[in-house]
Amino acid sequence: MPHLSVLIPTFQRPAKIAACLASLRAQVLEGLEIEIIVGLDGPDPRSREAIDRAWFPSSPRGATPAGAMLQVVELPKQGYMGVRRDILAKATGQVMVSLNDDVELCPGFLAAHARRHLAAPGPAIVVGDSPWKVHAGDTLFDRVVRETSLIFFYDQMYAKAATFGPGHDWGYRFCYGLNFSAPLDLVREVGGFADHADTYGYDDIELAFRLQRAFKTPVLFEPKAAALHDHRYTPRDVIRREYNLGRAAWKFANSSREFALDLFGRDITSQGELAYSREFVSRERASAMKLAPEFVALGETPSGVIAPNPMTPTGPVAPTMTAPTGVVTPTGLATALAPGPGALSGASAGPANVLRALAQQFMLLKRWLWRRGLLDESEGQPTREVLAEA
Repeated sequence: MPHLSVLIPTFQRPAKIAACLASLRAQVLEGLEIEIIVGLDGPDPRSREAIDRAWFPSSPRGATPAGAMLQVVELPKQGYMGVRRDILAKATGQVMVSLNDDVELCPGFLAAHARRHLAAPGPAIVVGDSPWKVHAGDTLFDRVVRETSLIFFYDQMYAKAATFGPGHDWGYRFCYGLNFSAPLDLVREVGGFADHADTYGYDDIELAFRLQRAFKTPVLFEPKAAALHDHRYTPRDVIRREYNLGRAAWKFANSSREFALDLFGRDITSQGELAYSREFVSRERASAMKLAPEFVALGETPSGVIAPNPMTPTGPVAPTMTAPTGVVTPTGLATALAPGPGALSGASAGPANVLRALAQQFMLLKRWLWRRGLLDESEGQPTREVLAEA
């Protein structure tokens, strides 16, 4: 079995990193040797204490497994991309496993990553499953996040994995930094992780793009390498995320031109593209700002206004119910559920289709936020609070 190097950046989330490390300590290694390298993004004594408590418990039954070593590295404040790049330099394994600090590994996680690499006909990128944790007070927005492609494309992999088979190459767009693995020597050979200080987004798929171009590494989906994702996005979080992705897009388009041309299908740094973005942001501002309150309202709507989707592999959701008195149902949802020419009906009225239609309603808002971020980064503007425009 290959020697695994598990890389985890973290900063000021002691409970998250403690839960992550506790789940790592509980893994049955089945002959694996693993090193875990946690990178602290700046001074973080609370996280360091939480790491020590999680990895070195006082109970004899909680002894760390043989063959597992932990290294904690305190780094200058720089953002998670720089942390990943710095701890990669300290890794010594055959296979690198990239994790976020907010995942909790299911039994057999590490062995599943290792076995998939051994079974692959050549070098590969292995993407594990990362189902979302369901929290108390589950909202409609939580379900949109879990059951559509609003954040990640796992819903597409769930729907098509059986048809495509385990050897299907999903492409670099399906590689997510919170749970993937790749041969460490190849990651180093293509230059490792990109490092744009204080930037969010695109670093994982950009690395996968370089690996695929250099070594034709397929992106394979391994459901048995499952890690519960304990990250509860709010609508405002996603609004900030889309804006920040626009800013990151400008940086990557200038530092990794081939990747950006392939990802976006055009040169987003050209004068024509920037002119279009300015025109789009101006023309669609009123429509985007009108959608923003509707989008935020999804986070205040109980999840059960739409029946549970029996095909969702992410755990239990709230039972079917209607919105209680005093809770405003977003207009888009009301249109989709109400009788009339605009309603979904028949086979198309299933929970999954309603949720996808709901996510699609806000695509204009997402595009507006992305282009606003792109323009601000291209012009050297400071990060803005985009909701203040609503």
